[in-house]
Amino acid sequence: MHNQFIEQAKPFKKLSSAIVANGPIALDSPKEKDLFVFLCRIIVGQQLSTHVAQTIWSRILEQCNNKTDRLMNLCSASSAVQLRNCGLSARKVEALLRLQKSFKEGEIDQSRIQQLQDEEVVDEISRIWGLGPWSAEMVLIGFLGRTDVWSENDGALKRGINLALGGVKSSHKVVELFKPYRTLLSRHIWKALDDGILTG
Repeated sequence: MHNQFIEQAKPFKKLSSAIVANGPIALDSPKEKDLFVFLCRIIVGQQLSTHVAQTIWSRILEQCNNKTDRLMNLCSASSAVQLRNCGLSARKVEALLRLQKSFKEGEIDQSRIQQLQDEEVVDEISRIWGLGPWSAEMVLIGFLGRTDVWSENDGALKRGINLALGGVKSSHKVVELFKPYRTLLSRHIWKALDDGILTG
């Protein structure tokens, strides 16, 4: 697979160099098995730096004694002040409370989400208050482990592919060349940005 990706990227020098520098990236099975926990983490991390998001998430886990199965109880109106004290905005606290209610009332069902097609997952998750298409695409990649996802809503991917292709206007067409493994391309771009391989 890695050699195939290098071959596919050959016409695009910076992209090809980034993939070579990254080395093989495996599309492992997602580690998180609980959709509620995964969505909570997405809400917490929205529009924050990785470091700040991790700090706030750690504080939330401390409130649960580091047991994620207690997170459902924490995301209730009676714990709103605790959540705010972890560093969350009022809007994010509201999003967590509404998310918990949606799970409690069966509006969101993990087993059903797992059976949906990619487009259906995006529609379903995007209907949740405080989430949207980007969140849904992260569910596809990070929770469901779908192999052919490219998020047009992810700012880092947009920046990364523009850097890798020198800002060519046909970046969408280039991304399409990597079907049905666009998730792997996404991971290569993210890693190249994180490691400073793609800069500018």
